[in-house]
Amino acid sequence: MSIRAALLDVMRLPFQRSYVPKIGDGEFIDLQDQLKLYRLLIENMAESFAFAMLQPSIDRPNLPHFDEWDSPYVFTWFVYGWGPEGHRYIADAVRKLRALLRTGNGQDSSTLALRHRRLWDFVDCVESQDADGNFPWGDFPHGGAVCMEYGSLKLAGAVGGPMEFENDMIARFILGGLAKEILTVEGLLIH
Repeated sequence: MSIRAALLDVMRLPFQRSYVPKIGDGEFIDLQDQLKLYRLLIENMAESFAFAMLQPSIDRPNLPHFDEWDSPYVFTWFVYGWGPEGHRYIADAVRKLRALLRTGNGQDSSTLALRHRRLWDFVDCVESQDADGNFPWGDFPHGGAVCMEYGSLKLAGAVGGPMEFENDMIARFILGGLAKEILTVEGLLIH
């Protein structure tokens, strides 16, 4: 289902989410609480920030919903953001995930790599917002979305913010921290 020519409504996205262990017996992880741990560090880089992610995948060849790359309300599992540009950056992060899902199919990949090696893989490119302040749906062709594998765990997330290279770096940092927490509650963390 394509919603091309439509607008992304950030307020319809899930701002609260907990990770509940699938195979382990650990306690759930409140993702908003986890992202708050990084806030002080990130606020030193930017006054506005956003993060969006797909549902984590354990022991599956692909991420859930990777074939629904044009359905943001289906594939977006969690968003978080702050600052005066928070909603715009959330929209940017979700639209970066669109390109990552379509081109990477859940494999180790990033939109920063696409931007520098395969720019033609971005389609239906949009600006961060239109003249009316809306968020048009399409690819936001910038770095900041990454898919990472941690053994049997796959995570994909995207950061929206002012600096493309830093967005990629922060997305990897956050996903690494979330991977540690998820693997711990699943009883899969190897010390």
